[in-house]
Order: sequence, then structure tokens, then C-alpha cells
Amino acid sequence: MNMQSVLDKAARKVKYQYLIKLLSEKATFPYAVVKGEVLSVLAYGAAGLRHSGDIDVLVDKKDLKALEKILQEDGFESANLTRQEKIVARAFSHQIEPYHKQLPLGSLEVDINYEVIWGEWQGKKPSVSEMLARRQTIDVFGVPVPALAVEDAFIQLCLHHYKDMNVLFHLTIHNPISRRLFDDVACFWKRQCAQMDLNKLKVWMDEYELTPFFYYIAYYTAKVCQVQDLEEWAKQLETPEGIALLDTFGLTESERKVWPIPFEERLENETLPELVRAMLTEKELEKAEQNHKIFGGS
Repeated sequence: MNMQSVLDKAARKVKYQYLIKLLSEKATFPYAVVKGEVLSVLAYGAAGLRHSGDIDVLVDKKDLKALEKILQEDGFESANLTRQEKIVARAFSHQIEPYHKQLPLGSLEVDINYEVIWGEWQGKKPSVSEMLARRQTIDVFGVPVPALAVEDAFIQLCLHHYKDMNVLFHLTIHNPISRRLFDDVACFWKRQCAQMDLNKLKVWMDEYELTPFFYYIAYYTAKVCQVQDLEEWAKQLETPEGIALLDTFGLTESERKVWPIPFEERLENETLPELVRAMLTEKELEKAEQNHKIFGGS
């Protein structure tokens, strides 16, 4: 491990120690850390094995103000947004604008999530409070971190990565259809599949009408990473709606568009944002730019 890697790991450890200590002392409500180093532990076996910058915290929507109050009183600052932009962030997303605080080893940025599905979703939303009630504790750099239970973490991962690969504001800036995201799902599956009740998970997906999105992730992850048992599971999730998603992008029916190039040409294609921007309306481009200003790379 080179010196820069050592320093990066030390900085991440300090950030986790700082935030978890603050929340353990001040928070009177349940919360869980998602993505980032928690995903690194669940999918790859240890913290620090995948790149992550900020720390994502999941809370029930009713506890947003209480969490913000804790951060603000500790000196965290939120992004400098207009009142209209803050309204948009909180009305049409799964998260609010990020908070940040400068620490000796770098800036600590906290992304606050209150749903595990994108804000544009009009169907029944998974219960965050129920997920938080099933939390487990995971060791991250020696810090005991509240995290989602394995099945809930898999749900959050698949929905998050589907969102990232289909939301317009990501697609107009960079190409999120990357091997790295599929590796996350494949490694999680290989390491944690034995602990998951797949029949129960399928019932859950059908209840929330989310099966097509999980099919999309399972199908392409199996294809990219050559995971045979995941490919077999994807076949069990196959529906006409799921098949239809495979060659489209966009999170809502109104903005969903058909890709003019096959998946093999979309994967890791650095020119994809240029292609996407040429396909969008002026209104869609404005929405993408506004979301990028509010959430950055989230």
C-alpha cells in the first residue's frame, strides 16, 4: 500500500469515527449508513476496497429535521441553494442537499437519504422505518456502524444502481453504465446470497411492483460479470416490463427513451453523455442541470 492509499484510508477512518460518534451521542432516532464503506464490507469483505468519498445516511423522512439540526449545531453547512432549489430537492428526490464540514484530514460530506427509491417513483414506496428496525451493526475501520440488514442492503444497492444508470442528470455528465457498478452487485451477490431468502425477496418486489428494475440489474450484472446463478435468478424475475427496460433509459415513463445503440456499446462508453444530451428536450436538459447543481455527483 502506497503512502497516498494509507493517508486516504486514515482520512476515511477519521470521518467515520467523527460522524458515528456525533450521531451516537445526539441522535434519538434510528439511522443507517448505506453505500460507501458499508457496501465495501458487505460486497468485498473489508472497508476501503471500493472508492467512496461522502458518507450516506438513511433516516425516516419524519426525522430529517432532527438530523439536520444535529449537523447544523455541530458546524456542518449545506449547499448554497436558492429557496426554489431546496423545494425541488425535497419534493422530487430521495434525498436532500448534502451537508459538509471541514476536518483536519479533509472535508466530511454527508448525504442524507430518506427513501431507498428515486423521488420520481409514483408507486408504493418501500418502508424506510421497517428497514431501519431490522438494522445490523458492521465494523468499518474499527468503528461499529449501523447498517441495513443484508436483504435490505441488497434492495437498496440494486435500486440505487438502477437509478444511477438511468437518471438523466448522471447520463448527461458522465457514463454511469460502468463495470464498477455491476461489480458491486456481483460481489454482493456472491458474498451474501446464501444469507438472503430469495423467495421472500421476490414476494417483496412484486408487492412494490419493482421486479422489472431488479430484473434489469440482475440481467446485466450476470451478463457483464458472468455470474451463472445470478443469471438463473434473473430468469425468474423476467417480465415483459423488465425486458422492455433493458434498452431504455430514464426513470419515468414520460422521460424514458430507447437507446439507439446496443448495451455493449453503452458500457464504459465515454461519449455516451454527448449522445444522451442530443436526445433530450430543452426542458429535460434544464432539469438535469438543476439536479446536478443540487446534488453534484450523488
